[in-house]
Amino acid sequence: MMRDYWILGMLMILATLGVSLSVYKEMRPEYIAYQKQYYELTGVKQYEYEIKQLNFNTDSGILIDRCMTCHLGATNPAASHFPVPLNFHKAIVSDNQDHHNFDKIGCVVCHDGNGRGLGKVDAHGDYHDWHSPILKGKMVQANCSRCHETTVNDLAGAVNFNRGKKLYFARACWACHTIMGLSSGKSAPDLTDAGAKFSVEYLKESIVDPTANSSISKMPKFSWVTRTDDVNDLTIFLKGQRANRLKDNKKAPVEYKRADLDFLNITSSSASLGKEIFWGISKDGINTRGGCINCHSIRNDKGELQGGHNAPELTFVARSRTKAFIIEHIKNPKKHVPDTIMPSFASLSDQAIDSLYKFLDSFEFSLTGEEKYSDIHIYKTYCSGCHGEKLDGRGPRYALLDPLPRDFTKFQFIKSYQERFASSIKKGVPGTAMSSWENVLDEKQIHLVKNYIIKMAGALKDSYKRLNIELPSVNAKDRKPPYAALVPGDFQKGKIVFQRYCTSCHGKLANGKGPNAYFLVHPLPRNLLNTEFMNQPAVDDKRLYQSIMLGVAGTSMPPHDFLPDQSILDLIEYIKQLNKVQE
Repeated sequence: MMRDYWILGMLMILATLGVSLSVYKEMRPEYIAYQKQYYELTGVKQYEYEIKQLNFNTDSGILIDRCMTCHLGATNPAASHFPVPLNFHKAIVSDNQDHHNFDKIGCVVCHDGNGRGLGKVDAHGDYHDWHSPILKGKMVQANCSRCHETTVNDLAGAVNFNRGKKLYFARACWACHTIMGLSSGKSAPDLTDAGAKFSVEYLKESIVDPTANSSISKMPKFSWVTRTDDVNDLTIFLKGQRANRLKDNKKAPVEYKRADLDFLNITSSSASLGKEIFWGISKDGINTRGGCINCHSIRNDKGELQGGHNAPELTFVARSRTKAFIIEHIKNPKKHVPDTIMPSFASLSDQAIDSLYKFLDSFEFSLTGEEKYSDIHIYKTYCSGCHGEKLDGRGPRYALLDPLPRDFTKFQFIKSYQERFASSIKKGVPGTAMSSWENVLDEKQIHLVKNYIIKMAGALKDSYKRLNIELPSVNAKDRKPPYAALVPGDFQKGKIVFQRYCTSCHGKLANGKGPNAYFLVHPLPRNLLNTEFMNQPAVDDKRLYQSIMLGVAGTSMPPHDFLPDQSILDLIEYIKQLNKVQE
């Protein structure tokens, strides 16, 4: 019993000490020491300790700012040599025209943080989940947009913000993202209110590694993210994007300008102008709205690659695609490759797009000398960027291509379909990133690279042989009981078969995005709504029948030989009609 009283007594003593310390802390707040030090430094004898509060009127209410309680010397030039936080705040704009009066606008407007806080930790908002911790150093420039219009002219005193705005266009962010008044991209999240929604750390992390906060993000990981200055300046610009400002143009405490954003007016096309658009270079300080180089790569005259690694190399595109295809693809990429992540550049003028084509058409690089007819050099130069040096379909550009490049390490696939290889290399594969190479490679080079793939895949082995089956004809007997005579395929019955046996991989919409799709090995299930691929002559009823009946060798597509022939014919009709509807 006495032991219990002893424990209770100790707990009471500890509780009393805790309450006493809390009361003492509240009676002697942190700011008292700062105010005492400040008045001693300024020689003031008579003073009172007080909370200094500024009520800043905004359209959404009153913003309370108590920062001056500690930052007493912010507006006192004589406090320039005082220690932090008592020192003088230098002018934001280093000239005689700086209109910022901190006695009126306070600190929170520019620095964020928790204006109600009276201790350093509370006031600075240095908590993991606090949405707007204090901004320091260059990051403060992000909040210039709270009062100033920033879509047009460079803002005085905001060097990094201004550079971040230029990077937004030079790095082609504008093509995918929307920022009201700046861009209207529709392929990625709207960033109009990014600064209000996300912290600096979140924005920076999302730029450097897009999958850090969203594992299914389709945003490329750009090669330039290793440049710390670029990432920081772009982060500052994005943090400055807010849908609702503290002040409109009539109530702003300092000068507020509004005008339309200017882009380069292109009236005639040229390869040199196309180069500037491709590289995202501003011309005479005016944005060109380009930046293709951030995803695509090109080769110089020596064959050295330059640019991004997130999309196909474009050195040979003008020789492997028609002019009409290239121009149409720039305007509407999904028309030719439905699952591409490439955004539409339809907002570019016809002259700008024609300039891009002329630039792409200016490349003449090809293998020469001994390398021209070296199978390994042909493969590494023209094929490995997508298919990988190990032939595993995982080249430096593979990850964001959809459908993924073919994996040539599956000797079953090579052995089964090698008769198609020469045609696929020559004519390309519609609906994919695989373009035609007949105007780039001659017959001998095509023969060499085809045999190189077969040899490296080990497909010369005799251990595997794919069955050769024929498409059953109407009126023939089904191979499954009750062995009824076959009739033409039926769309509605085929739909039932598809929903029962195919949706787990190909999805209910037949777009290749079923619940099991991303757990399968490379390559992923076919998008059966890809009309460019499905309507090519090579994909006939016989090929569909063989693929369903026997599966697709070297892939996750299993055989469905348990299905009656009539069910397979119904399924083929369903798939064909889907693509007719799409047309």
